[in-house]
Amino acid sequence: MLGASMMPAIYRGVDSYIKKTGDQKVSVYQLPNMTDETVGARSHPGRLAHEKAAKELTGYVKEVLSIN
Repeated sequence: MLGASMMPAIYRGVDSYIKKTGDQKVSVYQLPNMTDETVGARSHPGRLAHEKAAKELTGYVKEVLSIN
């Protein structure tokens, strides 16, 4: 959604955390980009952006947890 420019730093931070702790139950999920149809007020995610993100994130969590 927002902050795509932060993704490299987020990935580095998560990789560092995994290396330091050995925790393999952590991952990064990049939310879908906003479009002209999904943007809300003041260039923030609108209702449609949140609905799309929720749907995609639900699918990702089900995959991670191996839920069908």
